[in-house]
Amino acid sequence: MGLVQLCLIPLFRRAPFGPAYWSFAFSYAAAATLALHWIGHLHPAGRQAWTWAVLASITGLIAAIAVRTAVALVRGQFLPAAPLEARYGQRHAERYDPPGVAGFAALEPRSAEGHDPRSIAGLAALGE
Repeated sequence: MGLVQLCLIPLFRRAPFGPAYWSFAFSYAAAATLALHWIGHLHPAGRQAWTWAVLASITGLIAAIAVRTAVALVRGQFLPAAPLEARYGQRHAERYDPPGVAGFAALEPRSAEGHDPRSIAGLAALGE
């Protein structure tokens, strides 16, 4: 597992930081726990150094993710932003994302009137 993860480091570095990074903390903590059990069971040479190395590594990883999380929360970048219509209402959102304009918004499903059928405002407009 460790060698595969080392090969994926360039990919992890390019990925945007968010809540999914905590999944790494849980799986690595489980691997560190297994390593500590293995060290305690087999008593390899230098076991105290191995124990400290494992504990320092997992603590450092979790601390780094915690610090990145705190920084991202302070900057408002940890969680994905709400859609414009959820924050400001449908009319305000259409000012910045008008129906029929090419771009990323053109990929979103909209009714013939330009309403997003997945939104509350879009469902209300479809019922009119």
